[in-house]
Amino acid sequence: MSAQNTQIQVTVRRSVPSDTQQIEALIHSGDVKTSLPRSAYAALDLRTPSPDFPIARREDRQYVVEKNGEVIGHFLLWSLYERHQHAEVVCAFSAKTSERDMKEAFDAVLDILFRQLQLHKVSFLVHPSFLFFFTVAQHLSFLLEGTLRQEFALNGEWYDIAVFSQIAKERELFTLEGAQRIAAVEGGYDWLIRQAAYDNIHVGVVRAILLRIDKDKIHVLLLKKSTGSPFSGLEEAPGSKVLDGESLFQALKRAVKEQTDLEISKEIHYLTCFDFTTDTGQRIREFVFRVKPMTWDVHIKPEDHESFDWILLQDLPSSHLHPDLVHILSSYSPTLAYETEEMPVHEHEAAIELVRPSSLQLEETLLIGHHLDAYAAKGLSMIDPIGLILRDSANRIVGGLGADLAYGCLFVRRIWVDPNWRRVGWGKKLMARAESIAREKGCTFAIGNVMDWEDIPFFQKIGYSIESQYTGYLGASRQFRFRKELLH
Repeated sequence: MSAQNTQIQVTVRRSVPSDTQQIEALIHSGDVKTSLPRSAYAALDLRTPSPDFPIARREDRQYVVEKNGEVIGHFLLWSLYERHQHAEVVCAFSAKTSERDMKEAFDAVLDILFRQLQLHKVSFLVHPSFLFFFTVAQHLSFLLEGTLRQEFALNGEWYDIAVFSQIAKERELFTLEGAQRIAAVEGGYDWLIRQAAYDNIHVGVVRAILLRIDKDKIHVLLLKKSTGSPFSGLEEAPGSKVLDGESLFQALKRAVKEQTDLEISKEIHYLTCFDFTTDTGQRIREFVFRVKPMTWDVHIKPEDHESFDWILLQDLPSSHLHPDLVHILSSYSPTLAYETEEMPVHEHEAAIELVRPSSLQLEETLLIGHHLDAYAAKGLSMIDPIGLILRDSANRIVGGLGADLAYGCLFVRRIWVDPNWRRVGWGKKLMARAESIAREKGCTFAIGNVMDWEDIPFFQKIGYSIESQYTGYLGASRQFRFRKELLH
């Protein structure tokens, strides 16, 4: 069984003594890069597969990388869970192997694992301090799942492992060629599609936020739904389902053109995303972008929208907004408030949902960089972002919380509840859920930063006290640092 390209031939070899001797010679040469510490890799018993390996599949366990007839690398399937179609992989390469050759070798091996062995998932195991292999994994569109602390012991020493993974559907997207590949990556947001596939969401919607600044005042374009259409009378930003073969940019361009007759430039900015479930149970992810039109001459189709308006951001009437747009604009402008004269009458039935925060490329890179420094200095685990979404009985997002579990601390970055849902206990429940998760992860205290116009008494009522304050903000504003001990 083999895979070939013009530079590298990757061959699956049986674990016969002659092959093992060549591999061991590479590993013990000293001039080698390994995904695990070299001493740990050298201590692996290449001749005896682990109990996790099905006997009938042990011939698929080792891969020798050759270039121009010379052995330059080795892949070892640490474990193969046949029932779950999942393999864990480690590797070793000659130190003179270029990053390009190594990535080509990975490509060839992944083709074998996904296409020939029909695996569902491949995990790549890396020591947390080996930044080189972190870079290779990211370039191959692996996702970092986290770090397993003191996961295995060899020769009396315990080792941590960082786990990267890729599933078969992600591999299919990554290996698209020609026009399909161009469509997937146009605009530089193909990672959003991969992330959705990783979360098992395969239907996407784009939403275009068009903002016009006039004398330092921000206006947003809203389209009012026509009578007889879903959400009749409500206002929304231009948007559409992503069609097969479209990139996110192409979907944005088409939606804006069809609904407003405006052409947009390629200067688009990703703002946020959120998930929702249809009445039929289909999960959909909505990607929200700020887009820049080439002109401002809007023309709408009467069958879709009966009118449009450029409305001041701070003057948006919540009663006339599409529920999803409330969430989008509040995410874009956290200080935006929707004032109501009195609390509307409803039952306030809602549920809190734990979600995986969107994996932005920059954020993920920063997390990895901080982790490498923290691990090298003090052996600390990676910062763990968490997100909580508050949904009402109609599955609309009416609140949420974003926080980091960092080095024994729960750091609450932001919390927001729709004004129509305040004063009935949901903010307290969001904080309690976050604190419960933090305690389970070993956190001993919580902190949060609150501006002086925000609800300071709320934090004091749930046990937080002011630890410090900071001045110098615009409008003579102050920021307060709150702290609470998390007693177990």
